[in-house]
Amino acid sequence: GDITLHNPLNTSFVQVTDVFGKLVYTNRFEQNGVSAIRLEENAHGTYFVTLITPEGERSVARVVIAKK
Repeated sequence: GDITLHNPLNTSFVQVTDVFGKLVYTNRFEQNGVSAIRLEENAHGTYFVTLITPEGERSVARVVIAKK
């Protein structure tokens, strides 16, 4: 499971948590662009991707990873 983020902001943080709130990925983006998050080693299920701006604004997306 790869997740691709299109980040229009100059600086922001991204966090990925599982349904239990466990943090499975975190990163800071210093420039705008496209970034990929690899969740291949994580179990299938539902995850929440949170993008946090320097001003503290949050955008949350739900992602479901299903293994074949």
